Amino acid sequence: MDWVLGLGGSDHDFSAAVMRGGDIRVAVESERVTRIKYGHTRFNQDPLRRCVQHVIDAANAPEARIARVVSSDLLPTNSVATWDVHTYRHHLCHAASAVMLLPPTARACVLVYDGNGTLTPTGDGRALLQGEQLAAETFSFFDYADGELHLIGQTCGLARVERCFEGATNSLGNLYEIVTDVLGFAAIETGKTMGLAGWGTPTFLDDLLAAVTLGDTLDTVFTFDTFDQNFRELLVERLRQERFSFKARADLAASVQEIMNRVLLHCYTLIAGREFDTFCVAGGCALNTVANGLLAAKLPPERTLVVPPAAGDSGIALGSLWLDRRERTHGPFELTLRGASVQPSIARPGRTYATEELTNAIRTDPDGLIQDPTVHGAAGLAHVLAEGSVIGFFHGSSEIGPRALGGRSILADPRRAVTKERINREIKLREPFRPLAPIVLAEHYGEYFEPAAAANPYMLVVATANARCRQSAPAIVHVDGTARVQVIDSDGDPFLISLLSEFHSLTGLPMLVNTSFNCRGEPIVETPDDAITACVSLGLDGLWLQDRYLTPPLPQ
Repeated sequence: MDWVLGLGGSDHDFSAAVMRGGDIRVAVESERVTRIKYGHTRFNQDPLRRCVQHVIDAANAPEARIARVVSSDLLPTNSVATWDVHTYRHHLCHAASAVMLLPPTARACVLVYDGNGTLTPTGDGRALLQGEQLAAETFSFFDYADGELHLIGQTCGLARVERCFEGATNSLGNLYEIVTDVLGFAAIETGKTMGLAGWGTPTFLDDLLAAVTLGDTLDTVFTFDTFDQNFRELLVERLRQERFSFKARADLAASVQEIMNRVLLHCYTLIAGREFDTFCVAGGCALNTVANGLLAAKLPPERTLVVPPAAGDSGIALGSLWLDRRERTHGPFELTLRGASVQPSIARPGRTYATEELTNAIRTDPDGLIQDPTVHGAAGLAHVLAEGSVIGFFHGSSEIGPRALGGRSILADPRRAVTKERINREIKLREPFRPLAPIVLAEHYGEYFEPAAAANPYMLVVATANARCRQSAPAIVHVDGTARVQVIDSDGDPFLISLLSEFHSLTGLPMLVNTSFNCRGEPIVETPDDAITACVSLGLDGLWLQDRYLTPPLPQ
C-alpha cells in the first residue's frame, strides 16, 4: 500500500500528515515542532521540513517510501522544492477536512470561509507578478452526497500583490483581521478579539454595516473593500475619541463579532432549503466559536453542525489526504486514524511518546521536577485537582488545531472564580478578559449547559451556561454567560473519562477547567521536554506526565 504525505498551511499554520491505505498514522502542526507560533519562518526558510520529518519518523515511513505528496495550491513554493506536489483548490481541501468526519452515506452542505483561498490570475494565466490582480476564493459552498463533494456556489474577491500579498476583497476573514489589528492585537490573533467581544456591546455596528453588503445569492454572499483606508481610519478615529478605553475596544470587538454572527447565519439561510442532514463549516472563520454557537442553536433538530478540529489551514494536510483517497477509490470509503474511527480521534492525531522518552526527559530536567509516589492514576490526580492545584497535563497523543483537547492541557478545579484570575494573570500572563474553557462528561452536559446542539467534542461551539453552572463552576463562565465546552463521550479518551468521573465523585462536579498548555507567545507543548520546561516556566503546581505526577522541588 502506498504512503501518502499531506501538507497543510498557506502563509501560516503549516502541518504534515502521513497516510497508508486510507489509514492516517500521524499528523502534526509545524509550530509544535519548531516552537514558533503559527509556524512562521523567515523568507528563505522551509516552513515544513521539520514537521515532515517528524511525521515520517513517527510513522516509520522513510521519505523514499512516500509515493505521493498532496496539498492545496496555496502551499508556498519554497516548501515544496524537493517534492512533486499534487495540489487541489484551497477551499476544496477545507471542505474535505470536514466531510472526512462524516460517514459516506451522509448528506451534507459545506460552507468554507476564511481570509482567502485559491488565487487565480484575472489576466492570461501567467505566473503571479508584482502588482497583478487575482480572483480569490472567499466563500465556497459544497454539496456532499454519495461520498462526493460538488461545488454549488462561490463568492470571490479581488486580491492584490504588491511587495507581498495584501489580502482580498469580499473577505469576512480579512474584515475581522483588520478590526483585530485596529484593536492593537496582531492581525492573526483574532481569538483575542472574539474573547474581548463578550465584554462589549456593538455600538460600532452601523459603521461596519455601512462598509459591507450581504447578497442574496451564493456568488454574492458578502461584499467588503479590504483596501479602503478610510474604513480603517474611521475606526481608529472613533477609538481615539473614546481615548482607546477598554470599553470602546470591547464595543468594537462586539460589533465585528455581530457581523460575523450575521454573515454565518445568512450563509446558512441561503442553502437551508436544500436537502441535507449535516451542515459543515470549515476554513479559518469556522474557528469563531461564538458564531458557531449561535448557528447550532438555530439549526432544526433534524440537522447537526460539524466543524473539524483543524478547521484552519493546518487541516489542509488532512483534507488533501481525503481528496487523494477519493481519486483512487471506487465507491464509498472512510478514512481511519491508526485503525480507529476518525471521529472523534482526529482531534488528537499526533505521536505518542514511549516510557523511555518520558524517563529521559525527567532525568535530564535541569530544574529537577520530583515524582510524587503518592499520586496514582486518575483517582490520585483527581484528589490533587480537587485540592486546588493547577497542573500541566501531558497524556497520549497531541492535538491538531488551536484547541487543547486533553492531550496537552492545563487542568484545574472550576469551582473557584479565583482560578481564572490565577491562570490568566499569574500563570499564562495573558489578558484578563480572556475566558477559560470547560471539559465535561457528555452525559452531564445538559445539567450545566444549553442548547444540546452546542455539545461539541472539539471545543468549537460556544454554549450558554445555566444558573447551576454559573454558581458551581464560575471559573469557566465568560462574562457574557457563555462557555466554549468540550464534551467527552463514551468513545473518548478513557483516562480523561476516568479523571472526570473521579473528580465528579469527589466534588459533585463532572467538569474541569481545560486551557492550552503553553507559555505566552509560544505554541502548545508537544514533547515531554516541552512539557517539563513549560511547567517550570509557568509556575504550575505540578505536571501529569503520561503515567506519573511530578512536582517542583521544595525551595531551599
